Amino acid sequence: MNLPQRFEVKPKTVRNVVLLTIGCGIFVLGGFFLMAQGGRGIFVGLLAILFFGGGGLFTIPKLARRPVSMILTSDSLQQISPYGDAVLLWQDIESIGISKVFSNKYGWTAA
Repeated sequence: MNLPQRFEVKPKTVRNVVLLTIGCGIFVLGGFFLMAQGGRGIFVGLLAILFFGGGGLFTIPKLARRPVSMILTSDSLQQISPYGDAVLLWQDIESIGISKVFSNKYGWTAA
């Protein structure tokens, strides 16, 4: 059996960008609706528009340009994120499984 020398695990970028755009759009529209109600709704609506509209403008392009997130090779596991890269050599990994920190599950553990 001929195994590939390098296996890349890529995020579903298009799906994530579409979902984030729809979510931010719903909250921005809700903000406009709250502003139209008057009273305290003006402040809350403006806050929603600034937070979700502004956050979406900065986050969506960054998410769309996101690189490969994991690369598996015969000698290492490399994780790539916008915050930096990490390389784990297979010789440094004692076991692979699911670990749980508080309520967050992680798909691998390293010694």
